[in-house]
Amino acid sequence: MSPDNVTAAEAKALSNPSVVNRDDVIVAALLHDIGHICCIEDVPHMVGDGGPDVGVIDHEHIGGYCCQDLGFSEEVAQLVASHVTSKRYLTHIEPQYHAKLAADSTRSLTFQGGPMTGEEAVAYEQEEIGMCWKIKMRHWDDLAKTSGAQVPAFDTYRELIIRTLQNAQFKA
Repeated sequence: MSPDNVTAAEAKALSNPSVVNRDDVIVAALLHDIGHICCIEDVPHMVGDGGPDVGVIDHEHIGGYCCQDLGFSEEVAQLVASHVTSKRYLTHIEPQYHAKLAADSTRSLTFQGGPMTGEEAVAYEQEEIGMCWKIKMRHWDDLAKTSGAQVPAFDTYRELIIRTLQNAQFKA
């Protein structure tokens, strides 16, 4: 990230770096929406406004619990669980961010509590786990919604995922 394209949120986050393993961040980014697929069949969806379904309510928390159950580190679980909170934070502190959200992200934001309040943003900034990585992951999530984006196949990350699981088991 070059200094001339750092957002205000990233600058603030980078002023308080945490000790999160880079592999954990990559794995969390890959798995951040796992809560949409590892939930029970009849879990509530974000469809109450008459528009198209934009996913499982609380999928971020379901995904965090799923990562813990699968044996990933607490950091991976917390990063997965934080991606919606990061969207709420960014829409609060950067109005231009809110305007650039993909349509499905804008719709789901209404089900997820909307932009944070000032008080919620202050509490978010005090969290211990990797604020700089939470913000970065959120931006990666937004970039992944670019139609036609060329990305490596999921299997490309197989060894990284296995190593991350092994490291989590070693730390436990």
